[in-house]
Amino acid sequence: MAIIIKTNRPNTLLKQIKNDVEEEILKTWSLDKDGDFFHNPDQWIGKGWLRASIVEGFLRFGFVANPSNFKKDYFAHLQGRFTGMLINNLSDYFEHVTTTSKAEKGIDIINKFGN
Repeated sequence: MAIIIKTNRPNTLLKQIKNDVEEEILKTWSLDKDGDFFHNPDQWIGKGWLRASIVEGFLRFGFVANPSNFKKDYFAHLQGRFTGMLINNLSDYFEHVTTTSKAEKGIDIINKFGN
């Protein structure tokens, strides 16, 4: 359930996303105290987060959730909205974006609160 972005500039892309969120250019996205992204319309707050990680040539976002209230439609919504935001606003920074439909070991975390 990850978003995987092929880019030669993963650090630059992540910095730009964070900057655009903090400057409220991307108005429906926020960062929490852990640095995780969340969709901020009321009905989506607390439903799931996206956590960034960088590996050579890729910026990855894993889905982070509390297992007690995890629903796949939460992730599908976040994945679709975040991918759309990337394509609409930041496509000059990457070659392509891929999404996965199953949990990716080492990327997705279905246990944000340590339960």
